Amino acid sequence: MKEVLTVFLVMFLSGCVDSGVTKTKISGLLTAQRLNERYNSVTEECPPFYPGTAYLCSGVLLRTTDTSKPWNPVPAEKGVAFSFLRRDSKYGTLYSGNNGIIFYSRQDAPRDKIHISISCFFPRDAASSVRENDGCGQSAGIPTSAECRSLGVITADQWIAHYNKYGSYSDMCGFDVRDVLGEHARTDFMTVLKAQALIKQPWEYNEILMPQWSQDIGGVLPLQAFFYLKDNDAGKKKARENQITFETETGIALPIVSLSLPSTPQEDASFSFDRNDQAIKFDD
Repeated sequence: MKEVLTVFLVMFLSGCVDSGVTKTKISGLLTAQRLNERYNSVTEECPPFYPGTAYLCSGVLLRTTDTSKPWNPVPAEKGVAFSFLRRDSKYGTLYSGNNGIIFYSRQDAPRDKIHISISCFFPRDAASSVRENDGCGQSAGIPTSAECRSLGVITADQWIAHYNKYGSYSDMCGFDVRDVLGEHARTDFMTVLKAQALIKQPWEYNEILMPQWSQDIGGVLPLQAFFYLKDNDAGKKKARENQITFETETGIALPIVSLSLPSTPQEDASFSFDRNDQAIKFDD
């Protein structure tokens, strides 16, 4: 396994030296390929990682943002909000914005990147800004929005019953999926995906919360690509600006990929790379 990963990383990363500064350029075609592979992987566990939660090797973690440095957390926010996109957790809309960042899975991440665990997971937008415990706890004054297991909500069917009774956004409960919870983290992550699939309306993105990390550490973050929604010129323009700023600060040229979201639950999302989208020259 180690030999396979070594070969993969050698193929994936190409370095060059420019005026004494080491620069790295990531393959755009291979990036899009790996994102599509992770999107289509519906595994429930990821050995040998502990506790092997599905996001460690499958699915796509993405965050929409319109800031000039989208890899920096917004200090005023509670945690850092992402969504998880996979063939069994698809949706046709994103949180406000037409572009953003994509994180590597832990399995795909180069060895020099830090691992950032996730804290909690909600089947849809959780209005985390009004929740306690860094966006993972109950909403102020709404005890039925506390962490799901504390309310006896364990299965996807139980979550749907709770959701239908009490409502969504700040009223629903979410699941604590921190690594330290072991088996509960792994099974509860899958419970969220199953619950999301049972929601009839609206067909909406889910929400994952990560702990805030330090500012301006883009070079060691598990950042895999910038993305924009396909055919959205404003999103592409912003992604190009982000690509240039990131390369200037870190020496790492990350590719821009376009994301096509499905328009119906029967369709699938897909990622693609086009060298003409890039603000930095890419051969592939």
